[in-house]
Amino acid sequence: MYVIALLVIPGLVVVGFMSAGLWATTGGSITAQSGTASGEVPEGGTDGAAPAAPVDPADVKGSMTVQQVLDAFPTTTAAQILAQFKAPLDTPTSTQLKDLVKNSDGMDLPTVRTWLQEQGAK
Repeated sequence: MYVIALLVIPGLVVVGFMSAGLWATTGGSITAQSGTASGEVPEGGTDGAAPAAPVDPADVKGSMTVQQVLDAFPTTTAAQILAQFKAPLDTPTSTQLKDLVKNSDGMDLPTVRTWLQEQGAK
């Protein structure tokens, strides 16, 4: 009897939190979703297909693509970003930053974040 209770009670807790919208198992963060609490898209908004681009270099993540960085920091060019990683200029902009870090010669994301911040100050 105790074994059944130990298996059923946690399951009910998870289901309860999921139905209340407090437990998301989508793999995305709740803060990246747009819309209102009721799931409606605000007037003039998007349907949440893509999270908003970061506006602060500290928000740049390795999972971001070169194109996402270009969109977030329009004063930066693809050639400049690829040069930071010493990557070939024909590298697709769909390449994730973590792949560029892995193939670079000592370049890391904190250095790129600092570089992006300096580019914005110019």
